[in-house]
Amino acid sequence: MIFVNGRWKNDEGLEKLNQADAIVFGSPTYMGGVAAQFKAFIDAASEVWFRQGWKDKIAAGFTHSSSPSGDKQGTLLYLAMNAAQHGMIWVNVGDLLPLFIGS
Repeated sequence: MIFVNGRWKNDEGLEKLNQADAIVFGSPTYMGGVAAQFKAFIDAASEVWFRQGWKDKIAAGFTHSSSPSGDKQGTLLYLAMNAAQHGMIWVNVGDLLPLFIGS
């Protein structure tokens, strides 16, 4: 990661994301939310948001924590809300658990 004056800065990385057809956001869950490093990236991407550079781009997200519950829902909601604010199209996994398909 690159930080300039305490802010995340990676113009080359943002340009690659701008050119991508889809972005899958991922962050470990810390204390019920995204990691500080990921939040720094989101803050830097506000320049993209301002010009709606990711509008209608496909988005998805994932997280992980060390405990079975780990408050991952808060992190996933944050990722989805960020995508919504950018005007992105959120794609869910779409898998049904075996409990729901009769196994």
